[in-house]
Amino acid sequence: LYGIRHKDNDVLEYIYSRYFPAVLKFVKDNEGDEQDARDLFQDAVISVFKKLREGKLHIKASFSSYFLVMCRFLWYDTKGSDSATRNKLKGQLEGSVEEPLAEEREVEGKIDAPARGDAYLRKEKIYQRHYRNLAFDCKKVLTMFYRKHSYDHIAFKMGYGSSGYARRKKYLCWRHLMKNIKNDKEFKRIMKERRDDEV
Repeated sequence: LYGIRHKDNDVLEYIYSRYFPAVLKFVKDNEGDEQDARDLFQDAVISVFKKLREGKLHIKASFSSYFLVMCRFLWYDTKGSDSATRNKLKGQLEGSVEEPLAEEREVEGKIDAPARGDAYLRKEKIYQRHYRNLAFDCKKVLTMFYRKHSYDHIAFKMGYGSSGYARRKKYLCWRHLMKNIKNDKEFKRIMKERRDDEV
């Protein structure tokens, strides 16, 4: 959310690489094409950005659940689906999403792994390798963050002076991790293969 709010390209690229396959699958399953999926994905990111800027975004579930529900809501809203479907999804956006969606489970690697292909697994291995190579304090901060510990808790456990410093430390560690991944030769090869496939 911090990355989206501040238009961080690394964050936006990460969100795209992690969630677009699920959005694309959903759109194709609902009579759309790849361009529709790209437009929908962009609209969803813009919608999240606007809600963040307006202080109207309060996610009670995981970001992945929220984002994928947002995509579904925007799709059905654009297509003029029945009000019951739109109202249900709107309710989920307001905080009732608790269980992972099928699309989210797919993104997280729990189902349909063969459909994503080898590239997904290769990127996961690259991520894990660079994560293991981080400094001890960065690994600890990011681990606590991914486990949804508050910045106050992280600051207390790490001996930092404030939650603001803990937030900044997490961001710097995450940015360092993403920079290392993007500079990885294997990662560059995977991204080149993806671009070649899209041509």
